[in-house]
Amino acid sequence: MGVVNTVGDKKDMSAEEFPEALRAAIQARGLSLERIRWHLIQRGHELSVATISYWQSGRSQPERATSLAALAQMEEILQVPTGSLSQRLAARRRHGGTGLSEVSAMVGRQLPAQVEEMVAEWGLAGPPGLHRVTVHDRLEIGPSHRLVVHEVKELLLADQDGVDRYFLAHGTNGAATNIEVKPQRNCHVGRVVPAPEEGLLLGEMVLDRALRPGETILVEYEVVVADPMPREYVERSFVRPVRSAHTEVLFREGALPLSAERYTVTDGVERVDPVVIAGPSLHTLVLDFGPGTYGVRWRW
Repeated sequence: MGVVNTVGDKKDMSAEEFPEALRAAIQARGLSLERIRWHLIQRGHELSVATISYWQSGRSQPERATSLAALAQMEEILQVPTGSLSQRLAARRRHGGTGLSEVSAMVGRQLPAQVEEMVAEWGLAGPPGLHRVTVHDRLEIGPSHRLVVHEVKELLLADQDGVDRYFLAHGTNGAATNIEVKPQRNCHVGRVVPAPEEGLLLGEMVLDRALRPGETILVEYEVVVADPMPREYVERSFVRPVRSAHTEVLFREGALPLSAERYTVTDGVERVDPVVIAGPSLHTLVLDFGPGTYGVRWRW
């Protein structure tokens, strides 16, 4: 069956970027996102309504081979010339990339390419629309020197209207058999990419409600890890400044380390300060910090 250009008669897509071109094509075809998804499923492509919505809003774009194949089928469904949407996608990549380096920076290490692409496709690779104002990490270390639980509290400030999720990353000392995030307050876990060989769990934390610009929300959750090795440090990487980051480490049943120190890394320069172990715990705090890496490490 021939392809009919129903969009070209109304608007020249050559000057448009991918989100604008996709929105114009959907509007001209007169199909709902649910109906587009149904047509894709009939052609063997499972694509969520949320993903299509993210594509047309510019929040994310197709990156993986399966998504690009679905996009090719979408061009037929929307009755636009072959390549008219994917060409806009290619132009967008040349104009600024996908922000994958920012994802790696948030994790503090280079991620496998397929993981980076998936996170970018979810719309979590660029500016998140949420700013971490304060962060509190509380860790409990068991008598075996392994991590028992990691509690997180984050005060978030919305930079954009309607933002309802942000990038989540947690890791271990090495390859982990299991990392589980348990939401406690004002949030739940969305899509995740387990990477046990990397000792990582990547995904999205979804807020219980969308925020308006300038609105704040306090998020609380727990991270339970089957840590394969004794824990000797905890750290965070910030790609945007944070007003305060506080870390508390509780050592159970007298499993006290011999010494501890706080470290920060900014612009490739590391600064180290000793930390006092008071009773069964230690505390560290940084103010107005970032971008950079902040952490505390101890020696058994």
